[in-house]
Amino acid sequence: MISPDTSSTLMARRGKEGLKLKMGSQENTEAVERIVSIVLDQEDGDLEEDKNAENVEDQNQEEPELQQIEAQADQVEDEVDFWGQISRSPSPWGRSYATSYATSYAEPEKETTTEEDLYDDVVASFIYGTNSPFKISEHPSFINMFETLHPGYKPPTRHQVAGKILNRVYEKEQQKCIKKVKGTNVCMSLDGWAITVNEPILCSSITSFCSSTYLVETIDTRGHPQPTAEYLFKIAVHAIQKCEREYGCKVGSFVTDNAVNVLKMRNELLKDDLEGLICYGCSAHILNLLLKDIGITNIKEHIVQIVKYFTSNEVASSAYKNAGGSELKLYKRGRWNTLSDSCETCLENWEIMAKVCEGPSKDKLDKTIMRKIMDSNIQICADDMSKVLKHIVEALNRVQQKQCDIGESLEVWKILEQKMKEVGVSKDTWAKFKKRMALAISPIHFLANLMHPIYRGKRLSTSEVNQGTLWLGNHHPGVKDIIIKAHTGSDPFNESMFQQELVEAGPKAWWQSHKDILSIEAYEFACQVFTTTASTVGTDKMFSSFGMVQSVERSRIGPEKAEKLSFIYTALNQNMNDDE
Repeated sequence: MISPDTSSTLMARRGKEGLKLKMGSQENTEAVERIVSIVLDQEDGDLEEDKNAENVEDQNQEEPELQQIEAQADQVEDEVDFWGQISRSPSPWGRSYATSYATSYAEPEKETTTEEDLYDDVVASFIYGTNSPFKISEHPSFINMFETLHPGYKPPTRHQVAGKILNRVYEKEQQKCIKKVKGTNVCMSLDGWAITVNEPILCSSITSFCSSTYLVETIDTRGHPQPTAEYLFKIAVHAIQKCEREYGCKVGSFVTDNAVNVLKMRNELLKDDLEGLICYGCSAHILNLLLKDIGITNIKEHIVQIVKYFTSNEVASSAYKNAGGSELKLYKRGRWNTLSDSCETCLENWEIMAKVCEGPSKDKLDKTIMRKIMDSNIQICADDMSKVLKHIVEALNRVQQKQCDIGESLEVWKILEQKMKEVGVSKDTWAKFKKRMALAISPIHFLANLMHPIYRGKRLSTSEVNQGTLWLGNHHPGVKDIIIKAHTGSDPFNESMFQQELVEAGPKAWWQSHKDILSIEAYEFACQVFTTTASTVGTDKMFSSFGMVQSVERSRIGPEKAEKLSFIYTALNQNMNDDE
């Protein structure tokens, strides 16, 4: 007798239609159909006792017949490449046999299994991580690659990559993010952006202690072309609550740019006092404003035009090289360090370019460029600009590092202040610098610098130290004593704890290593302070990926799908070295 388990296994392995193809005999097919009916009835538990007895007798009669069917099927198995077809495509018999029995066999559509889902996710992750077009999955060369590497596997379609697989990979990457940030302090940043299809959005992201940045959400602000402080406040509170609810982390700090409406919003957050939230402005944004304040942008245009002309014009370039000119560095838009290099190389070769303008090729050169080269005022201003620009760019590069917290950012501002004094800038430039520095610095910056195990507030004035400790006493009075003891190196701290090899691990790691001598409140406050980031660089890079994802050619994907793609793109490229 054939047991239900045995017959079910047989049917699942081959299927009724498969046996039809092999045997072609109506008599044998009818025998198979009778057995299938018995199996289905037994699995559904619908047979009555009297029918069970009759079926057992029928099975005893049909068992030799079934054995004959199997023997004949094995003989023709090599001639009919039926099972080869099954092995090269997702098996339709992997589902319940009732489903296969109800429909005639045909080449099945692509159905995912657990293993196939894994393959699809890996392929799709490659597409998302490289920002490749979805249609690449249907390119003949792409399909042929997988047929060669893994015969039997067929890549997902463009619609699957843009649909259910995108949702699945997004959820997986989001779960990885949750595991990393759950139960920790994070720094949230908020910034605005207009994507290539002229759709304004607001983006909120978080940066964890390990300096990984994750997109929290994007909000379409087309109905609010000029968002008010009240509107931004609601968005900020919603983003904080969503992050803490969905990611299980604590938003300890909040950094934004310094637009007027954003400043008002930030002040409202401070008034609301969201469980001791630390709010401050982006130092990188303020340094960029400083560059504009001191007129560097005006001189920049002259330098850019001169360098571009002598590197791209065939006559000028040839005459310049023949005169012994060295390589000129081109300015790359948005990268202030390249402007510093461009200005420096231009000044080094200014005399050579002047000789070219007075040489045999002068009649073939652009008159506007020649006038700029011969203008001594431009040269003097460029020289003054170069001295200041170099130091500001160094500061800008440093505060844009992911590991730069607000304690270190204050150190950067203090060093820049000293450099500006040494250069001997004009009174007007000095006043503009002090104004921007005051905008970037707050009492919490003084306190963070004082708590930093490397800097320990050594550059702070007595007034600045007092401002920091006063803020601490007003907001966290319970930790004031232990923080001051750490600053002074008094018991339970001592100077041996501040040795170079111990503090190089970073301020948060240093405070964590002394968890045993800290109260819970002091430990959590130290983690909160040193999870801050000096700038919104993480969000800015998020916008860059958003712009690549939702380009003009791909504008139809919409903000929601672009948000998922940006999240995945950033997550998959988190550990790659930036070219910037």
